[in-house]
Amino acid sequence: MRIALCICPQWSVQTPSFAIGSLKSHIKNKDVEVEQFDLNIRTSLYTKEKNIQKFWDWGNDTPWNSEANFKDEILPHFKDLWHEYIDKLAEYDVVAFTTYISNIVTTDYIARYLKQKNPKIQIWYGGPYSWYAESAGLVENDNYREYVDVACSSTDGEKIISDLVNRYTEDGHYENVKGIYRWDKIAPSFPTVLKKGRSGRKPVFNGPVLPQNLNELEIPSWDKEIIDEFKKLTEAFDTELQLPMQTSRGCTFKCTFCSETRLYRTKNNEKIVDEMKGLTEQTGINNFWFTDSLINGSMKNFKLLVEKLETEMDNGTIPKMYWGGHFRTHKKLDGELLEKAVYTGLDYMNVGTENGTNKILALMEKGQTSDDVSHFLKSAYESKVFYIANYIPGYPKENYMDFILQLKFLYDNHKYFGNNGVINLMQSTDILNHTPLDVYRDDFEVSKKKTMLNAWVSKDYKNILMIRHLRSFLIEIMLRTFKFTKEGEDLIGDEFSYATTKERGGKPPYYRARLREKDLVFNNVEVLYTRLSKRKLYGLYITTKIFV
Repeated sequence: MRIALCICPQWSVQTPSFAIGSLKSHIKNKDVEVEQFDLNIRTSLYTKEKNIQKFWDWGNDTPWNSEANFKDEILPHFKDLWHEYIDKLAEYDVVAFTTYISNIVTTDYIARYLKQKNPKIQIWYGGPYSWYAESAGLVENDNYREYVDVACSSTDGEKIISDLVNRYTEDGHYENVKGIYRWDKIAPSFPTVLKKGRSGRKPVFNGPVLPQNLNELEIPSWDKEIIDEFKKLTEAFDTELQLPMQTSRGCTFKCTFCSETRLYRTKNNEKIVDEMKGLTEQTGINNFWFTDSLINGSMKNFKLLVEKLETEMDNGTIPKMYWGGHFRTHKKLDGELLEKAVYTGLDYMNVGTENGTNKILALMEKGQTSDDVSHFLKSAYESKVFYIANYIPGYPKENYMDFILQLKFLYDNHKYFGNNGVINLMQSTDILNHTPLDVYRDDFEVSKKKTMLNAWVSKDYKNILMIRHLRSFLIEIMLRTFKFTKEGEDLIGDEFSYATTKERGGKPPYYRARLREKDLVFNNVEVLYTRLSKRKLYGLYITTKIFV
């Protein structure tokens, strides 16, 4: 049997896909041939080869989330490339896709064509989109994805893919594989979407899988072609060579806007360091992005990891490793610990600061205060680590005084971005299904039924999408007065450039600001804001023209 592990655009190109690397390492059936296809990296590199400049800011997932945008703005550029790969993938017995909200439209497009081209092919879905979708993605908006045969609902896909491959190879079915949704009848499988009941099939859940012991996982591995393509990409966009690895799963907190699980598990530090050594020996790359939702979920373990790396480095048993990932603020994450972490190779932090107002932080259930956020920013400044601080204005129940307090917080703390800091200015937040924001809409004073521009509105209509964008743009204006560089504007020639450290020629402090809503049209927003700038809007006077 031949199986293809595939990830479609759009997803991060900071590293090759961790999912296809880890899944391959756990398929050990001698009768199965496994090949990886990172269409995400291939498509991003294609934009460079064909000089498609509007997609060079690959981190902007907005155009990819809308079917209308996909058809009109994306498909014309990439259809020929993707159909070359559809022809190749159609020759496999199974194609397993890693799905995200940002790549589900592309994945559906390719999967449907595969099923049409080869009706006998098995299409398997897994990944974050499937974890939170109805029936793991077999069902959406009262429709059945008839072309998808299996969907994985678990975050522990390694054991499931191993069981799936073995059972399908030996038995021709997967009725007893835990952690998946399947159809009660394998056939007929149509290359289309049908209303519930049209095909005579219905989804069946095989039951939950036991949580994975992370210390038992194999080291991820990638085909040479994947690593070679990734090296070409980093050279083309002048970015860092990094590999993904994982030290934990889940999160120790439950922020009200977040759908991440609170089942938090970690690898032991010996296993982590051994994986770093193994991947360096395998690829020659000693720079790692930890895919964890939260690296410092246990401050005790994080401190011990830093000490373990320091000891191994000083003893000469490992070369210096460079690493980074997602963090939360913490009183113990102080300047002394960060300086030691930087010494061991910490060079990138993506931090959930989220806001600078205590009321809003409490509504988010962040378990932190504005003083904690300020403490982290100061510590990061002193250690000179490169970091991105995520910031969300316009949260549910935020009023104008809260917003003024946010401006005051940024005024007081902007100096701490001066070494290697980036503020990621979110322009609104989505309300994801089954999150506390979604379940307790009444408590957050968010309308259960009303929307505007495909986005949530407060019950009193004082917090709508345009207000959230307006507040974000006002923060942007203030940051510009503090000489913050907008990511993408410190350009060399016509090329988009990402925020980089001073050591690599960057111009911090930076800020990042991208539209998040999937159906918002840029030019219309500019016109609307220009009109609003001439009159009073919910108590705010706009005195400057705002551009998107």
